[in-house]
Amino acid sequence: MALRKLNTFSLVGNDDIDALMETINKSYKTANMLSLTEMSTNIIPKIAAGSVIEVNGSLYIADSDESISGSPSDGIIYIKMIPAGDPISVTAEFTNIVPVWDAEKQGWYSPVSGEENYRVIGGCYKASSSYTAKFIYWGYYTLPKNLEHKLSTHDITTTVAQNVTIGTYDFICTFNNIIEAIINCTPMISVVSAVYVSVASLDIGIDSISIVSNQVTIKVRYKIMLTQSASGFYSVVRLSLFTAISGY
Repeated sequence: MALRKLNTFSLVGNDDIDALMETINKSYKTANMLSLTEMSTNIIPKIAAGSVIEVNGSLYIADSDESISGSPSDGIIYIKMIPAGDPISVTAEFTNIVPVWDAEKQGWYSPVSGEENYRVIGGCYKASSSYTAKFIYWGYYTLPKNLEHKLSTHDITTTVAQNVTIGTYDFICTFNNIIEAIINCTPMISVVSAVYVSVASLDIGIDSISIVSNQVTIKVRYKIMLTQSASGFYSVVRLSLFTAISGY
């Protein structure tokens, strides 16, 4: 499916009518009347039905929930709109490429050669099949406002054949903005290097969050079952915390 173009009219040769049509077109410049589905979950989002998005001067509407294609790698990913058919429609695709602000178009657009008219409307954080910290560009800024992301890690090394590790680890992040709100905290566990090993996360949680100026300290509780089929092998388990924070 694709989003359908709305402003399909063309100039008719009457100065007043042509000026009116141009005024209508310009008044919608940088419009991003957008909603994403699954804003509060870790499920892959869609562009919600009823969303209206301007892309390089053309206005498009989602008549139904629109899926977003693409196979980006994990990390912060972005939603770009790809015009097609002269262009009578646009489709949505995920990308890892960071957009740039285009002052002439008054929007965030792809920096890739040949994609200068591909508008980027928002994004989220992807970790495998989990999609969190979803955000929407509103003009130059984001909703949530001025969203910033941090990823912090702790590594645990063990040679025990079967081990339960219980610990509370401090993740300290310094942000550029005056903190307004913590939008999302996502603890994660991964095996960095190991032989014959599997990890089961029995208990993960946020114990406390404190903010002093722009320094945020988040205490994360991890209870981990590390199982190895043979002893004597070094295994490194990485504890990670992804944070999305909004500020001024």
